[in-house]
Amino acid sequence: MTHSENAVRLFYEARNNALTGNASKTRECLIAAAEEAAQSVKTGETTGAAGNKIGEFVKFILSACREIRNNGLSGEAMSMLGIAGAEKNTDQGEWFADMFDRKKSAVGRIHTRSGSGTGFVISDKGYMLTNCHVVDDSLNSDISIDMGTSSKKLRVLKTDPVADLALCKLTSPYKGEVISLAIESPKPGQSVMVIGDAFNLGLMPSTGVIRLEDKLNGKLIFSAETNPGDSGGPVLNKHGQCVGVNASRTVALNGSEARGFVNAVSIYKVKSLLERWGVAL
Repeated sequence: MTHSENAVRLFYEARNNALTGNASKTRECLIAAAEEAAQSVKTGETTGAAGNKIGEFVKFILSACREIRNNGLSGEAMSMLGIAGAEKNTDQGEWFADMFDRKKSAVGRIHTRSGSGTGFVISDKGYMLTNCHVVDDSLNSDISIDMGTSSKKLRVLKTDPVADLALCKLTSPYKGEVISLAIESPKPGQSVMVIGDAFNLGLMPSTGVIRLEDKLNGKLIFSAETNPGDSGGPVLNKHGQCVGVNASRTVALNGSEARGFVNAVSIYKVKSLLERWGVAL
């Protein structure tokens, strides 16, 4: 395969990674595509007018890399990769069904001495997030998590009972799907999907809409149908990125229990705690 053919292949690989919400892999493939394109000119494989086009291609790719580095897989970045229009023309139900199929392998069903809940992988190092109340009886002890057809050992590393967030880590190497953390906070009205193990029946999706992000208290309020067992599951945006960690169906607002509202740990709070805990993804 020639350098120019490799460049095209890597560019489309970058687009596929963008569709799964993996910003780091997208940039990695784009940079590799730019290097291959540059090599096609350097080795004399591409010359003349075609060589000039290659130069423009490299500049375009580097611009896309800068956008992703600064703003993640933003609307601008997706548009530059030529896939924003595809999202708009895709039926929302089909879009979420496809995302659930792609992301569910990064989500697992946690079992502890007192019950069960949901957790999900956020790094190829095996780091996972869930709710503190899911694993609050398991600090410094191994617990299990069912991922696909296998059961893996999990260790609780850090907890914050106030935020209701726990950081765990798989005790064995992990090479599967990862759910990346969103760079941008969600906006009211944006659609989201939650993956959870409701009633211990298996992983299931539920869709809803962002209502409010309360950065002061680290809360994300959204509407969706969630049930016991969904706690600790990822709240995903349309790019498959985590914007929150599902926490509780009970939301108290102005002294009353709000109906149809779900409470999650906001991505702003998640990142703040990971930084405090010294965790680099």
